[in-house]
Amino acid sequence: MLEKSDPFSFIRKISGKVLLNAFLLVAVLVIFFRFTDKNSDRILLQNENYIKSATVQTSRRLNDMFTNAKNSIETIAYLYSQNLDSPQSGHRNLKILTGSGLGMFDAVEFADRNGISRDSGGKTTPVAGRRYFREGMQGKAGMDVVFDSPVNHENLVVFYAPVRYGSEIVGVLHGHFRERLMTEIMTATFFGVEARSFLVGPDGRIVASSAKGFGSESIFDIFQGPERYLDEPVARRFADAFEKGQSFSFLYNRHKGVGSAYMDGLKDYDLAVLQTFPEEAMTLMIANANRAGVGMETELIAVFAVYGLLMLLMYYRQRRKLMAENREMGYVIGGITQLFDRFVLVDFEKDRYQYLAGTGPQAGGIPVEGDYSVLKAFMVSAITDEDDRAHMGEALEKASIQRQMKGNRSDLRFEYRAGRGESVWDMLNVICLKRIDGVPVLLLFTRQDVTETKAEQLRNHIALKEAFLAAENASRAKSDFLSNMSHDIRTPMNAIMGMTAIAAMHVNEPAYIQDCLGKITLSSRHLLKLINDILDMSRIESGKVFLVEETFVLPTMVEALLAISLPQIRAKNQQLKVQIANIVHEEVVGDPLRLQQVCINIMGNAVKFTPEGGHIALQITEKPCSLHGFGCYEFVFGDDGIGMEKEFLDRIFEPFVRADNSRVRKAEGTGLGMSIARNIVRMMNGDIEVWSEPGKGSRFTVTVHLKLGRIDEEDLTGLAQLAVLVVDDDRLACENACAILNDIGMVSDWVTSGDEAIAKLVEARRAAQEYSAVILDWIMPGKDGVATAREIRRKIGGAIPIIILSAYDWADVEQEAREAGVNAFISKPLFKSRLVTVLKHLILDEKANDIPDHGLLREKDYTGKRILLVEDNELNMEIAEELIGSTGASVEKAFNGKEAVDRLLETPPGYYGMVLMDIQMPDMNGYEATEAIRASGRADLGTLPIVAMSADAFAEDVQRALKSGMSDHFAKPVDIVKLLAVLEKWMREKDRVA
Repeated sequence: MLEKSDPFSFIRKISGKVLLNAFLLVAVLVIFFRFTDKNSDRILLQNENYIKSATVQTSRRLNDMFTNAKNSIETIAYLYSQNLDSPQSGHRNLKILTGSGLGMFDAVEFADRNGISRDSGGKTTPVAGRRYFREGMQGKAGMDVVFDSPVNHENLVVFYAPVRYGSEIVGVLHGHFRERLMTEIMTATFFGVEARSFLVGPDGRIVASSAKGFGSESIFDIFQGPERYLDEPVARRFADAFEKGQSFSFLYNRHKGVGSAYMDGLKDYDLAVLQTFPEEAMTLMIANANRAGVGMETELIAVFAVYGLLMLLMYYRQRRKLMAENREMGYVIGGITQLFDRFVLVDFEKDRYQYLAGTGPQAGGIPVEGDYSVLKAFMVSAITDEDDRAHMGEALEKASIQRQMKGNRSDLRFEYRAGRGESVWDMLNVICLKRIDGVPVLLLFTRQDVTETKAEQLRNHIALKEAFLAAENASRAKSDFLSNMSHDIRTPMNAIMGMTAIAAMHVNEPAYIQDCLGKITLSSRHLLKLINDILDMSRIESGKVFLVEETFVLPTMVEALLAISLPQIRAKNQQLKVQIANIVHEEVVGDPLRLQQVCINIMGNAVKFTPEGGHIALQITEKPCSLHGFGCYEFVFGDDGIGMEKEFLDRIFEPFVRADNSRVRKAEGTGLGMSIARNIVRMMNGDIEVWSEPGKGSRFTVTVHLKLGRIDEEDLTGLAQLAVLVVDDDRLACENACAILNDIGMVSDWVTSGDEAIAKLVEARRAAQEYSAVILDWIMPGKDGVATAREIRRKIGGAIPIIILSAYDWADVEQEAREAGVNAFISKPLFKSRLVTVLKHLILDEKANDIPDHGLLREKDYTGKRILLVEDNELNMEIAEELIGSTGASVEKAFNGKEAVDRLLETPPGYYGMVLMDIQMPDMNGYEATEAIRASGRADLGTLPIVAMSADAFAEDVQRALKSGMSDHFAKPVDIVKLLAVLEKWMREKDRVA
């Protein structure tokens, strides 16, 4: 018997499954709505963290920038004070100062004590009522905020510091940051939308803002104003946190949705930064996140409707699959939480990309979604370095990424220098989201700013590299420098040996020997300077060079330069042309040996790298100078030598760099000359410019600023309106000489050949308008200076003075020239002071003042004075005794410090006029002896002049001598001029005290 079938059993089975699917569908909908709600909360919390991090970074950048600005304005104000030459000269150097040292400010001004502020263009503004002016005049330095400046109608952040002349405050130096600069620093973008940033003063007034649509002057008006973006409790907490200077995070409601904001105070300033995470970006992010949920819901409904039964059967399998996917998504989420910037989903199956979150494409960049090739090109274009761009282009190819991520590798990382700034580094992270048969097909691209990390790595690398280089350089600097100094030492030594040999050949000609000895003295001084530099190894290792200030005259410095250089020029049969132009101030204050060192180095290189028979030129010009009390001098060295390649010119001022050229390798030199030269010139407020071309030669232009010495008006009335004829084949040399003569007040004419000169003189005699003197160039084509002089004497007679002018040593033709009728010789270049001296001597019969150094000693009379000379070296004792004895002073000797102390204690008060004390001596050195003398208890020995006369000549040696109780210090070997100055200073001083 068959069982009776139940017609409703199938319906019951189907209805149960339908009810199950319906239940599951409702559950999915509930989960979806809970998901969207939680998703919004998660995004709000995430964005609160974003804006907090961004605001803290912005406040730190502003704080650091303001601190740098405050330190800068104080430092520059101090240096500015040192450059004042009177309390009223505050505005004079502002333009130069702002052009070289304060480029970080939008504007820099100087306010005088009357409250009148002037910028570098001369525009004035009254600032007496400003807080920064009042506090600056009270000696304070700091920061102030100016709202609605009357000059540009912007808010300004002002940094100020007092300017002093001596102990007196004469004004306030202040630099400004305009709103634009601070707005640029505060600008931030979140997911393609610009954040609203505010810099707020202590009273809530807005100093600078990047916000659009918030038209208020106070931060409280924005968040507590009519639109009421904040609830009353939140607004009260905001106001309370602001008053206490505390950080504060809050949400606000605006017509476009909910936004997040964070306020953080500047650590060192009474200001605060408030930035908002824009409500537009927040709304967009939530919508994008929820859009993904809507798509998921639609797919699930379709699956439940069509495959309900299949879902039940595959439950356990799906459960296992979901667990595996959850683990993989956990890895993905862990990686994403480390990133802060850009998120792009890349589908290699469809060869497409889509921006999910982050800053998104920049203005003018790529769309939010599109082909992967467009995204790759965009990312590669953002890389600064060309090599990195090429490498990244290959690494981001689809095949390359899939090959690198083959196996279990879940991410790739690429670091590169971005184009958003000079030192911005980004890291691109590629995270695998999905694989098919082990091959990545769905990936997440994220970008992270790693600038700080790279900066720290770079700092560590540089520190290690510098430590290594310092250790390496310290071990080899001395040996390298000494082995390479051959050329610089041989140059003056060659002059000394050469002039010594010449003097030996003319032992019966006193004038000739006197000239040789003068040149030997100049070269010896230069050699001594080189030796001091070699011994001062601490300067070489640290790269420090120190300048002294002393009064000197340019003609003497140029004469020394030519005396040292001419033997090398003659040896290579080269032609030297020297010219000066517009030299108004010949006496200046500076470091003549350092300036001479620069000139000798450049001139030596010109001679060295110019072939035999080549041409060397030197032109010296005094240029207009805007610095009060200073002169601007330009030295131009030219040659037609081998020249230099452009690649070498770019590195010519680097230490130890020499051209890689077969013609250069054999030339001696350290490779330090140009580096040291530029360092010296820049310390003289100048610079060196170089032009060169291979095969055409080189030109070095040296510009220095030197203090002007005293300007003594010389009596030129006896030379006024007297006529002088200048004869030189160089038209420019004639014009320069005539310009000097006209400046003296004389009447000048010039011709370019000996025959023209003779004709001119004959015509002048015929017209009864004879010349008072003739200046002849020695080397001229056709009839030279000596032949022309001989012809002048034959036709005109012996009355007219004839002066030979030459850039070369005339010693070889001096006798012939004088026999031809030449009365005097002057070296080129022709300086006004030298020409006036010679003309006065020849025309007005005034005696020249050129007294040799040893003659200066004999002119002094210290008869009756006793000097105690303390020296353990017999040869040094003999030299000093002879030199000092020539003044008439009585010299008594002691051979060590103890003997000197005993002798002083045995003699009656006032017996000795002064003591010259060596330092390094046996038994008791000079420091110990001086301390014993000062501590003896005798009143006269407490004030007795004790002068160190020592080869310990560095700055620290001078300081130690003065600290031990010595009165003065001068260095060995003995310089007669300096010895005379010391004797005159302390012998006369003692007479005044007595």
